[in-house]
Amino acid sequence: MKTTPKIVQLLINPSAGHGRVNAVISAATHQFREPEWKLLVHVLSGPEEAYVLTQDAVRKKRFAVIVAGGDGTINEVARALSRKKTALGIIAVGTGNGFARDLGIPLNPVKACAVIAATKMAQVDLGSLNDERVFVSICGAGFDAWAARRANQLRWINKFSGFMRYLVSGVLASLEFKAPVVKVSVDGKTHEGPCLLVTVANGEQYGFGATIAPGASLSDGKLDILLLPPLNVISLLRNAIHLYSKKPLLGATRLIGKKIRIESVDKTDLPLHIDGETVGLGPANIRILPRALKVIIP
Repeated sequence: MKTTPKIVQLLINPSAGHGRVNAVISAATHQFREPEWKLLVHVLSGPEEAYVLTQDAVRKKRFAVIVAGGDGTINEVARALSRKKTALGIIAVGTGNGFARDLGIPLNPVKACAVIAATKMAQVDLGSLNDERVFVSICGAGFDAWAARRANQLRWINKFSGFMRYLVSGVLASLEFKAPVVKVSVDGKTHEGPCLLVTVANGEQYGFGATIAPGASLSDGKLDILLLPPLNVISLLRNAIHLYSKKPLLGATRLIGKKIRIESVDKTDLPLHIDGETVGLGPANIRILPRALKVIIP
């Protein structure tokens, strides 16, 4: 009997993982062989291309779209896969790889391909921003969005160290960013005051193991909200340690909810980011999309 192959579309971000395109292609072509599989490989050339190609894969009822990249590329693909039957596979060769780390996906391309080939599926939540964009891990307003903008301006540092890029951007943001007075509504209950950052977390971490919301679940149908007021330098440094030791942030208020609105009260600009990519200014209306993404997990 003739075997019908599972068709998978591999989308590779060539700028992720210090240009490990050849290593990714080698691992994927070795793992996804005919007659069980049919592998379609595409190296991305610009923003939004992954979104368009994923839409095409959904129309053609591909078994999975595999992303070889970081959270930004995963975000594009997840937007097109939201509430669709096509699954997401991840080869995590980005800078922080927060979503892959939350899912327990190995960062080695060969091992990641083996996970995908085993085809164990899970339905995870997505977050929605202003009913226009989705996020897989984090939506941030304030300091982290400012730092994300700085990090995107410093991509040249990646050739030395991705971690160093984010460290430098965080230091610069701490010198430049002024905490606005914000009003945050969570399921109708309002909190108001100056906030260094407001983080809405679907998963636990930003990436690199920096855990902003310890214990947050990708599949509980809820979002975790962290409100961090302005802090002195010593407290900020202590919180940097807490991030990497999976401890709750000092001075932060943590809330749980499904619908969140964030707005600036004092008319100060409120920068926003989703999964490390800047997306303009607030206000932000955020909600949970329960079990909206089919993803292949270990």
